[in-house]
Amino acid sequence: ILGLHVYADGVIACTSTNIFFSQDGESWLQINKGSVAGGGDNYTAFTGRSTAARTSQGLAHFTTYEGASDYGEVIITDEGSGISPFYFKMTGTGAALSSRTFFAKTLTVGDGSVYPKFCTTHDKHLVVAGASTAPNTISYSGTNDIDSFSTSGSGSIVLDDQVVGLKSFREDLIIFCRNSIWKLSNINNSSTIAVAPITKNIGCLDGKSIQEIGGDLVFLAPDGIRTLAGTVRIGDVELGTVSRAIQPVIKFIADNIGTYTISTIVIRDKSQYRLYYGSDSTGSASRGVIGTLKTNDQGATQFQWSETVGIDASAAAAS
Repeated sequence: ILGLHVYADGVIACTSTNIFFSQDGESWLQINKGSVAGGGDNYTAFTGRSTAARTSQGLAHFTTYEGASDYGEVIITDEGSGISPFYFKMTGTGAALSSRTFFAKTLTVGDGSVYPKFCTTHDKHLVVAGASTAPNTISYSGTNDIDSFSTSGSGSIVLDDQVVGLKSFREDLIIFCRNSIWKLSNINNSSTIAVAPITKNIGCLDGKSIQEIGGDLVFLAPDGIRTLAGTVRIGDVELGTVSRAIQPVIKFIADNIGTYTISTIVIRDKSQYRLYYGSDSTGSASRGVIGTLKTNDQGATQFQWSETVGIDASAAAAS
């Protein structure tokens, strides 16, 4: 399994060279199909279309644009070689897939030879980054037009560090790089759009570690699991380390990050951040850490940590 994403009344799974959707985990609909007609396909037409090849598929990244459609629009980018972003949308609220309409296609970024690894949606735009040919570049789609990078409102920005992850946070787009963190502001105003550094001394080890929990962004930095929080000053942020209690474990992960597949999820009803890591040939994870937000006797909220063993989680998702 190379990626999981909760969508509509089911889950999307990337595996081997294909992408599937399931409502029950038993019956799976292959969705990496050739370009669908503009008005979408019914179930029979969609299942009859040829496969859109994803022969070098790697770890997948997902984002959902909550537009006017019934379930939103999903974009999948991929850490494999030479794979364009994939667009999928499903409409129709009947319980049976046969009552729904399907849309699927690959997206073109730049001249068509740019294959971004990371994606997120931010303030009416799809934002992608991490292409091996342009590792420092982020590109954003047209305004309310997430399947085009050439329409009004689209553009690109080049940073001076390699991008490893993206996350929309409050009014800004947070850009996590290898050795620094940046924020992009005013994406919808061409005269005031700006990129400014949050820090040039701390980076992110793996974009898969980025999650939002308790109103903060959490990510794996070289010196621990850190939070990026908005302060009382408008537009200001602060960084804090929350993993000192398990620092030897985090140091071990950081020292061996190049050999690990990282996956994370947030279990919201338990206020938990879970990070799984492993290094075998299939990319499965056999160890992990769980941080649970708790309120102490003084009324302060902090993480309490535990470890997991034996949970294979090369990919994870939670609703």
